[in-house]
Amino acid sequence: MTTAAFLPLIRQAGASNESAKVVNISATLGSTTLVQDSRLAPNKNIVYGMSKSALMYYTKVLAGDLKKSNVIAISVCPGWVKTDLGGSKAMLTVEQSVSAIVKLIDSMSKDQSGAFLDRMGKKIAF
Repeated sequence: MTTAAFLPLIRQAGASNESAKVVNISATLGSTTLVQDSRLAPNKNIVYGMSKSALMYYTKVLAGDLKKSNVIAISVCPGWVKTDLGGSKAMLTVEQSVSAIVKLIDSMSKDQSGAFLDRMGKKIAF
């Protein structure tokens, strides 16, 4: 994974005065708590949900591995965004989603490490 390749630099950044942050973009479709049967999976996109669930699992493991360092790792759901994947009926523009995620990154705290959050910082069940 890309994060593994950069892990020495991430740890080095965490050892400096400021914390380092790893932010993985996920989706509520990857939540095993929220999506419990195929009726709740839009277009029955099960493989997409599985990949997002695996990413959230990896984020939790990474956060655990980095617990004693000054590195914070989270998974974040950007919301339903107007992209090729989200479609034109989505509620958010890319700019709105990214702006909220940047604010979240700026305000992240160590106690959030390993969490799955929405773009506003609200915890989502994994």
